[in-house]
Amino acid sequence: PNSMTAFHPDGGLIAMPGTSEFVWYRLQEGVRPMKVERSHTPVPVSGTESGQRCAQMERTMNRVNPDRPWPGPGIADTKPSIRGLTVGEDGRGWVRLYTAGEPIPEEQLAPDPDTPNPPVRMTSREPDLWEVFAAAGCLLARIKPPPRTTLPRFSGHHVWGRTLDSGVVRCAVRYRIEPALPE
Repeated sequence: PNSMTAFHPDGGLIAMPGTSEFVWYRLQEGVRPMKVERSHTPVPVSGTESGQRCAQMERTMNRVNPDRPWPGPGIADTKPSIRGLTVGEDGRGWVRLYTAGEPIPEEQLAPDPDTPNPPVRMTSREPDLWEVFAAAGCLLARIKPPPRTTLPRFSGHHVWGRTLDSGVVRCAVRYRIEPALPE
């Protein structure tokens, strides 16, 4: 787990310590810090995910020193609690959770490159899942965007993102959250 921080539009900072628990703090000058805790059920790492991540690390290390095997620790049995933390323009906290991996459909798999030393071919992916919190810290909603869509910006009842159209063309998208999030 990594520690994460995000700036609040009213000033201050939202921070999550690098622990396996799901806890974050809102720090703002002159205001008592707020602590938000959520129960968290650890998500297991599948054998496929573990094997492919190990292969990626070994591949990277071999580029640096081909004669040295990977000296680091193995892949953990469970995933950390969160993947990301950001704050929308309206002050709501958006927490990106780790989820169970799922197989990538064959037609969406990247082709094997016909090059020497090709990268590790990933055959599973993690669907995105976001939890949205009011500025006061209460959970408002869980948002699951469409597959292969990233959400970099949030404001009110809209999110902006990038997606792959027909699997090859990157497109900018805007989604309206329905039903609308509570005010």
